[in-house]
Amino acid sequence: MILMWFRNLYKLLTGRRSTGFTLIELLVTTAIALVLAGGAMAAYNRFNSQQGHIQAGKNVIATLERTKARALNGDKPDECESALDAYRVGANNNSNSYQISAICGGNVINTQQHQLPPSMVFTQGFVVNFPSLPGVVGSGDQTIAISRQGTDYIYEFIIRQTGTIEDIGLSRTGD
Repeated sequence: MILMWFRNLYKLLTGRRSTGFTLIELLVTTAIALVLAGGAMAAYNRFNSQQGHIQAGKNVIATLERTKARALNGDKPDECESALDAYRVGANNNSNSYQISAICGGNVINTQQHQLPPSMVFTQGFVVNFPSLPGVVGSGDQTIAISRQGTDYIYEFIIRQTGTIEDIGLSRTGD
């Protein structure tokens, strides 16, 4: 399209028919194509980064849902010799990991460590207990936020007092 425009312009200015492309036509067309490709690459990288952030948040939610189901089913670890009280999930402020522990007869056992992807952290610490019998999981709703260092995006979800997990999604801070 652009090359045809240059050909027509050349014909108009010189009155001659062009037999090929000039060097300047090829250079301008190549420069335009490179600028468009660079913009497409930047957009793709940003999209890919956001999708990784979303996937990290959804993986944490899935782990919490599985932990809640294990608690409600009374699925206790082998080390648990007494009755299962709850499963506890917690993370520290600005931590890239979270822990899942079983609470049996008031004792915390079988702690498993889970990692977020590199450069992602929980913006604030949290602790939630999923009881083995349906009931309240905490003293109130807890909003969990995962941020990626170097970006202004956060992925949020809410653990309701009833144990329901509500996915808020990815948003920019300050919006």
